Amino acid sequence: MVAVFNPSLLPVNRTRIALPKGNYSVSFFDQDLRAFVNMTNETAVIICDVDNSRSDENCWLHAYMKVRGHSITFLKIQRNDTHGLIQAIPRIENAPNGHIVINNNMQTVEYVSHNLTNGAIFRIQKDKYIDTYHLGFDLRYYNSYQGFNYTRGGAAVFRPDPGYS
Repeated sequence: MVAVFNPSLLPVNRTRIALPKGNYSVSFFDQDLRAFVNMTNETAVIICDVDNSRSDENCWLHAYMKVRGHSITFLKIQRNDTHGLIQAIPRIENAPNGHIVINNNMQTVEYVSHNLTNGAIFRIQKDKYIDTYHLGFDLRYYNSYQGFNYTRGGAAVFRPDPGYS
């Protein structure tokens, strides 16, 4: 049994609780019905990080339920080895060529390389439609003008520095 307290004046719609394992059934106390209501895969999910632990030992319960402001509600969390709310997070693997690959059974994102022209290069493969996209990502900036002859560049007005542009 877990007591969920909302210290805010506004209602909260989501609660996150750390769990040591992944197979649980969850029900919450409905204040209007005055009874415990079972949560399904649409209203609660348990996500385990299997990449950074030995098994399903690093898990989080995400429960979608309304908790009124300045109130307490209860979650009943019971171990259930036959049916649980567990879902795996996307796998992060090192491909044979040393690239990092993230796959979630719908698409694959692969880090390919980095160059000065395009930045970090990613390949996105859509598994259902067999489409491949190449994406370059980089954070860049201009030096702003800080002299006294013109308006200085700043948060409201951007003027590039003529010596660097």
